[in-house]
Amino acid sequence: MLSDSPVLVDTCTLINLQASGESELLLRGLSDTCMVCDVVSRESIFLRTEQKDLPPQRIDLAPLFQAKILHACQADTPEEEALYVALAAELDDGEALSLAISSVRGYGLATDDRKARRLAEEVGSVPLFSTAEILHSINSLSDETLREMIRRIEFRARFIPHPSMPLSDWWNAHRS
Repeated sequence: MLSDSPVLVDTCTLINLQASGESELLLRGLSDTCMVCDVVSRESIFLRTEQKDLPPQRIDLAPLFQAKILHACQADTPEEEALYVALAAELDDGEALSLAISSVRGYGLATDDRKARRLAEEVGSVPLFSTAEILHSINSLSDETLREMIRRIEFRARFIPHPSMPLSDWWNAHRS
């Protein structure tokens, strides 16, 4: 498990994990308590389908909430709300609220958003986790399964880690 404390998962990383086809396994490998803020859970989140002619597929988070793999959270204090408002001037709402809650509560943040990662370093010591780090931490994956998960993330979520992101070289070495 990557984190012993709760981790908020922002929209971009949640989409990537869903695209992998193994989001439950990856979330369980991230933390015993994976959370999404109410802004993220209300967003319309879509994935590309495997067939190019079909419209994007809407992601349904309800099964992850029902299985208690994901937990909902919201800003509970004036400090969280004030930091959210300040961060929302530079980030999308989901990233801003996720970072605000993580920072104030001392939780981790799973994000691939480079600006959110930079701001996390500025607001305090928020443990950060990337999609590549989450995949890398699952030791039980065969090379073939790992390559397929990366292929799905790249195609369905349109995500490839930026060269400045943690484990981007590892990711590229495991691409199909």
